[in-house]
Amino acid sequence: MPILAKGRPTEPEWVDLAQGVRLLVKLHDPVAEHAAWMAHIEARRADPNDLVAASWAEKMALAKRVVVGWEGIQEADGTPAPFSPENLRRLLEDGLDDVGMSMIDVFWLVYLAAKDRWRREGNGSGPAPGGTGSQAAG
Repeated sequence: MPILAKGRPTEPEWVDLAQGVRLLVKLHDPVAEHAAWMAHIEARRADPNDLVAASWAEKMALAKRVVVGWEGIQEADGTPAPFSPENLRRLLEDGLDDVGMSMIDVFWLVYLAAKDRWRREGNGSGPAPGGTGSQAAG
């Protein structure tokens, strides 16, 4: 049985990607985040000067591992697009939001904002009753 930090969500959460589009993501997946960082490192090894490619590799690797569903994505004919790894890749590689930002960059910002919101909410636990550090009551 895995050990989980108290208050860490174990179920995927919905995050808004763009108007009318939501992604179902696993916000707290250290294995996925490590794999994404390794994709960045591998891209830097391939071309140490291409930071754009390294950043893109990291973002795509993370998305492939943490996005598990979506709502609001349609095919060209207007029918709902089924979620699949290939359709996710197409959305993130080819899609632009209303202001021309690539969807992979929008995903990255939304993912980081959702993780930051979770951290600011206290990770699901309140302050220690006796405080923390050397001055804590014991």
